[in-house]
Amino acid sequence: MPKPAQLERPQPAQPAPSPISRRTTAPAAFSAAWFRQNLPKYKDLAWDHPTLTNLRVFLWVQRLTLDRARQFADMSELATLGDPLLDALSQRPYATFAAHTLDRQAGAAQARLLNELAQRAGLLFFFHSACPACATQAPLVRTLAKQHRFSLIPVFIDGQDLPGHPFPAFKPDRGQAAQLQVQAVPALYLAAPDGQFADVGQGCHQHFKTDPLLECPFGSGEFKL
Repeated sequence: MPKPAQLERPQPAQPAPSPISRRTTAPAAFSAAWFRQNLPKYKDLAWDHPTLTNLRVFLWVQRLTLDRARQFADMSELATLGDPLLDALSQRPYATFAAHTLDRQAGAAQARLLNELAQRAGLLFFFHSACPACATQAPLVRTLAKQHRFSLIPVFIDGQDLPGHPFPAFKPDRGQAAQLQVQAVPALYLAAPDGQFADVGQGCHQHFKTDPLLECPFGSGEFKL
């Protein structure tokens, strides 16, 4: 008696192969991608296995990288030379006489703005008698006030004057230092008659920051403390 035919189970459909074969291609030799891929690889290899061959290979690849970087820098300099949009000489000349001219113009404009500001605000100078930096800073503060005609009020923290008595008159601290959160002396503040204050600088500075001086919208009036 013949055996019944066995039914074949249907097989799931297999996805058709993509017509576009994706292949990972290595970067071109000595290209930027090649250096990014190989320089760390050879460096790690030389570090993990510091044989003479591994070190020479890494140093050789590193030498090629530095040479290419030097070529890039040289060509960048040639590309920017003479281009008014790229060349820094168009904004800040390297020639000494031209740079000095710009410095004098900027200094004159800054002095003019400070002179105008001195008509609308005064200076508070906090100091401590035992502070050497305060004694060093005091002549600079006096010069700043004298040049631009700022009203200057020195305020002592500890109730004593500085050595040499650089200021003819000064006032004691009655809580102003704490109110202004003075963290270090000497400290210089810009003060307006309407009660506005701006921190010009805390600690000893050879040159004071002028941005706080020039950006404070102070009103007019007589400055008092």
